[in-house]
Amino acid sequence: MTTSEQILTISFNRPSKMNALTRDMYAGLAQALNDAAGDFGVRAVIITSEGDHFTAGNDIGDFMSNPPTDSDSDVARFLGSLLNFPKPLIA
Repeated sequence: MTTSEQILTISFNRPSKMNALTRDMYAGLAQALNDAAGDFGVRAVIITSEGDHFTAGNDIGDFMSNPPTDSDSDVARFLGSLLNFPKPLIA
């Protein structure tokens, strides 16, 4: 994550896995968005990626080993933070 000119940039960096999202990545995204929502120094957020693919979706191996079935899962927290995010967001 980097901040420049009041824009927070979050970048997926798993190009060898086509930036497939793990539960830990969802947790990090939720935390970053929640922090940015309350930070008056951040005016907007950009979610981007390294490599040729933005994201292949969920990392199936990670999700099969511990499915996010709770309403308080990392995935649910990310979706909630995304839904309630009060600033411009570009992905």
